[in-house]
Amino acid sequence: MFMAGVLQVFIAAMALAAFVLHTLTFAPIDADLTVFMFPVHAGTMVAMFAAVGSLVLMQSSVGRSSSPRRRTSLLKLLSALPVPARVLLVVCFAYALVNWMLFMGNMGGGGPTQLDDGTYALTNHGQFLRSLTEAEYYQHLRWVLRGFSGHWMLGTVFPILVIHYRDRIREVLEATASEET
Repeated sequence: MFMAGVLQVFIAAMALAAFVLHTLTFAPIDADLTVFMFPVHAGTMVAMFAAVGSLVLMQSSVGRSSSPRRRTSLLKLLSALPVPARVLLVVCFAYALVNWMLFMGNMGGGGPTQLDDGTYALTNHGQFLRSLTEAEYYQHLRWVLRGFSGHWMLGTVFPILVIHYRDRIREVLEATASEET
């Protein structure tokens, strides 16, 4: 129980960081906020692995095997969540999808680069695509961060819900296991 609490606090901190960073991408800030990408991305991956691991452990603890025929579907597991939590997941998923499409559309086929002479360019794998103004350079950096941070919100909300509602999810697993025996 203690570890679940620690994990919830860690994931909540990652969710807050993702939300704050995502919100900052809408402000005209001329600063490279992408320096925060790796720690938050890594933290979000830890959160997702913890959620999936928790689901696998719950399935095995109620006698469900890890074979594909014996696993309970994700949709059935999510049915254990209250309706507002499911709506939140759907909204986060839809937002992440739309946000990613906007990110890809706005990047112009490359990434922002500061050149050795202090100027800015849009490049693709080291190949020069076009020059960027300083304002365009920082806008592209914000788009990069926005593209990732939209997914981080989904990648932290899902684990928070899995851990918070683990007892309800376990009940669904136990009911499913007893139906099959």
